[in-house]
Amino acid sequence: MENFLGFESKCNEVFGLHPTKIPLDTNYRSNSQIVDKSVELLNTISWQDDINSKVHFRIIDKEIKAGRTDRSPAVFKTSPNSVRNCARTIARRCKEMLDAGIVESPNQIAFLFNSVQSSKPVDEMRAALEDEGFTIYSPRSENFLEIPEVQLVLGLVIETFGLSLDSDQVYKRGDWGEYLDWITDLRSETQTYLRGNQNAFNFIEQKKKEVKNATAAFEAVDTWFQNYGLNGKDPITLEIFEALQDSLFLNEPFAGRLKSKSVSNLISRGQSNGRRQITVRGLTTILTSLDWGILDLFWQIMGLDPFKKHLDDVSKGVERHAMNLSRLSLLLDKYVDHQGSIMRASDIKNEKFSQRFLGSYLYALWITNDLTSKKRTRAYAASLCLASYSIGVI
Repeated sequence: MENFLGFESKCNEVFGLHPTKIPLDTNYRSNSQIVDKSVELLNTISWQDDINSKVHFRIIDKEIKAGRTDRSPAVFKTSPNSVRNCARTIARRCKEMLDAGIVESPNQIAFLFNSVQSSKPVDEMRAALEDEGFTIYSPRSENFLEIPEVQLVLGLVIETFGLSLDSDQVYKRGDWGEYLDWITDLRSETQTYLRGNQNAFNFIEQKKKEVKNATAAFEAVDTWFQNYGLNGKDPITLEIFEALQDSLFLNEPFAGRLKSKSVSNLISRGQSNGRRQITVRGLTTILTSLDWGILDLFWQIMGLDPFKKHLDDVSKGVERHAMNLSRLSLLLDKYVDHQGSIMRASDIKNEKFSQRFLGSYLYALWITNDLTSKKRTRAYAASLCLASYSIGVI
């Protein structure tokens, strides 16, 4: 606080400058009754320092005024009644405020509860508002991974990369069993969507083909190195690379990388002056990785329906679906931050990507999403560290 109150005197003292004061003295949030009462209360107190009369703990020459001149009531109290009737009264009042232009948009109305997890007051308020034609946006009150647009994006990612989790029947129980059932349902809903959307089907098929070509290129390169007697940590020389170029044939875009002069130069520089040389694993990554990753795929999916429509609806004041997709993009971004942006064909082929994304990251999000579920308490404790890193907050 002192930084604001002493700013003018400090500028004079330290810099020899007199700052321009621009008072922020208009309260646009509250009506004149609330502002007048607040000012009246503030003026009943002496803000002067008892020791140094030149020091004040408030900007004393600041006159606050209301930006709103209407005298309509600002606070209402409902009469004692059932939760349902109170909710209906409040919902009707919200509709009246919107119709009268007191608020410009429903998104200027918010409701505060001790908790927005499923409870009678929350459920009754939601039902009453929906009866009045309002759409509710409350990301904390619902299972995020059960939201249709979120599930569809995740389903398309899983379908594109062919991700799966093989598990012995003995382990398909409890939370893990429920999670596997959820993945199965996700796949089924995604297949239904693709059968009814030709553009989306064609797009995903093209992406699947690119993934298949990448894994095929990896298999070819990996087999060649094995036959040559090299393993992942062995350094690559120009002679080895030239032999690889002469004897291996790959599909595009991997063939272009194999013939690339820049790759040859990279290997050559590694050989000279004792610099660190590229290894078999490093060269395989350069030659066979996809040129797009999970976040790139997400944003390309946003060009499909219904996601494109959800984003376009923001200009019409319908923000709920776009907010959900934005939140999902942040969660995917957290995964990329942790695992890296390079989509290695080796990780797809060897199912490391499946284990990291499906078996670890997405499972952690799923298991911690409903913290009120008693049956998930122990599993939540076990995955808390991963989820807190992944999501950012719990």
